Amino acid sequence: MSLRRWSRLLSLAFVITSCQSGGGTTTTQTVVTTAVVTTSKASTTTTVVVGVDVIALPVAGESMGPEWTEALFIPYGDTEETLGTSPGGEGGSMDLGPEYGAQGPDGTWWFLDAAKTRLARYSADGVFRDALPVPEGLLVDGVYFQFQLPRVLADGTLIAIGHRDDHSVVLRADADGIDQVDLPGIVVPRVDDGVIAYGFDHLGTLQAVDPIAGTMAPTEWFVTQTGTRFLLEMSVDGLRIVLPDAAVRVDRVVPLVTAADEDIPAFGSMEAATTADGRIHVLLLGASSADESLQLGGYFTILPDGTVTPVVAVRSPFTLSDPGSPAHLGAAYGAGEPWFMVVDTDGVRIYRPSAA
Repeated sequence: MSLRRWSRLLSLAFVITSCQSGGGTTTTQTVVTTAVVTTSKASTTTTVVVGVDVIALPVAGESMGPEWTEALFIPYGDTEETLGTSPGGEGGSMDLGPEYGAQGPDGTWWFLDAAKTRLARYSADGVFRDALPVPEGLLVDGVYFQFQLPRVLADGTLIAIGHRDDHSVVLRADADGIDQVDLPGIVVPRVDDGVIAYGFDHLGTLQAVDPIAGTMAPTEWFVTQTGTRFLLEMSVDGLRIVLPDAAVRVDRVVPLVTAADEDIPAFGSMEAATTADGRIHVLLLGASSADESLQLGGYFTILPDGTVTPVVAVRSPFTLSDPGSPAHLGAAYGAGEPWFMVVDTDGVRIYRPSAA
C-alpha cells in the first residue's frame, strides 16, 4: 500500500505534499499532518472543569506577540555553517528549508538538513558544531532525503521517521554514527516520553514505538516525560482531554471557538509536547468554520490537574519555505519550556515563551 493511499484512510487526516530533494533533484514527499483520531462523541464520565472553558483560537498573524521571544535564528546558505534549501513546489518555484529540528537534553540542536543530505548540529545558542552526512544507502534511490519529525531521546539519540510502501523506518543518530531500523508497519510518531514514541498507524490505532528495538505495539495512552498517561482527541464537540493519573481523574471536552466571536466554532490540527514538570503543551493550527480562509493559531498548556491555560497567539508557520511537516512544537527532554519553530524564507527561527 502506498503512503498516499494509506494517508487517505486516517479519519479526517489531511495531507500536504511538498517537493524536497538532496543533490539538486526534486522529489515528492507526502506528509500526514494530523496528530489525532477523530471521534463522533466524547464521554465525560469524570470531569474536573478548571481553567478556561473554551479554547478560543485567534488569527495567526505574520509575527509573534510579546508572549514569545526569538531565541535562535540559523540562516540558509551554501557554507557548512548554514542550512540548505532545495527547489520545491510547482516547477521548483519555492526554496524549501530543512525538515525541522529538535533539541537534545544537553542543549544540542539537530536539524534534518535535507538539501545537503546531512544532519547538522548546533550548540544551544546556535553556533555550528558539525554535520553528519546521511549515508547513500539510507536515502531513497540513493539520492532523496525523506525523513521528517525529528526528536531527541533522553539518551541523546536523534530519531526521525521515514516511510516506504508498506512500513516506516526510523533514522537514528548518536555519537557512534547513523543507522536505520525498519518498523513492522506504518506509523507517524507525534509524542515521546524520552524513550518511547507514540503515534497512529494506518488504521488509526495508537502505537507505542521503541525506536531502538524497532518494535511497535498498540497502546491506549500517550505518556509524558514524567511518566503520567494522557489522551488528546479532537471531536465534533472540541478537544477531549483525559488524564487518568491526575489526583482526580480528568475526562473533559473543551470546545474550540474563534476568538473574535466565540459563537463561531473553529477546527484544526494539533501538535503536542511535554516537559519535565508534567505539563502538556498544545499547538492548534486551524480555521474558523465561518471562513476557512482565515488562518487561526494558538498555543496553550494543560497542567497535571487538568487545568487548561488561556490561549496565546502564534504567528502562522506556513511560509513559502515550509516543507509541510507538523513539527513546529517541541521540547527537549528534561526541559521546562517548549519551543515553537518556523522554517522561514531566510532561515529557521526558534521561539520560546517570554519570561514572566
